[in-house]
Amino acid sequence: MVAFIKSINESIDDWINDSDYKELIIWYLDSEKQTIASLQNALEKKDYSTLSYLADMVYGHGGSFGFMFISNIGKAIELAAKSQDDVQIAALISKLSDYVGFLSSVK
Repeated sequence: MVAFIKSINESIDDWINDSDYKELIIWYLDSEKQTIASLQNALEKKDYSTLSYLADMVYGHGGSFGFMFISNIGKAIELAAKSQDDVQIAALISKLSDYVGFLSSVK
């Protein structure tokens, strides 16, 4: 896992050091933090429709910004919401939160 994170860190460094993208990526990651909070809120309410909708947004936005790991988590949350698997949804939201937090810490 450490090697994986280091390779991601190097790729991200190359991308966000491009000033044209840096502000956009920062905005995107901040937006994802808000979406994560909304996902957590929807899970607490067992609002699977909202979970599915938000997860689809995570899936699409992650892919659009080139963050395929985020995109894959979004798709997994969407599928878990359809089966109303609260344990899996919570684990995936936690994984998403950790990953976005890690990316946000890269300067």
